Amino acid sequence: MTQEEQTQIDVLKQEISKIKESVLAIKKDMESINNSISGLSNRIFTIENNGIKSAVGNMQSSLKIQEIKVSKLEREKKYGRF
Repeated sequence: MTQEEQTQIDVLKQEISKIKESVLAIKKDMESINNSISGLSNRIFTIENNGIKSAVGNMQSSLKIQEIKVSKLEREKKYGRF
């Protein structure tokens, strides 16, 4: 093997090392991005669930109010207050 060939091999090894470092850095960045996405997905899920729970709670309150009004009207009708 000539000196020139050895030099080319050394240069290629250095380039391969740089590429490996870049790939590792990209993998770390991707992992960080995936973790962020997962965290946001969990937050969105929680917000959606809390929003649904809140909406259902409001509907239940409204339903109870309507039931009370109907009961009152039925009592008034029963005792001839209409």
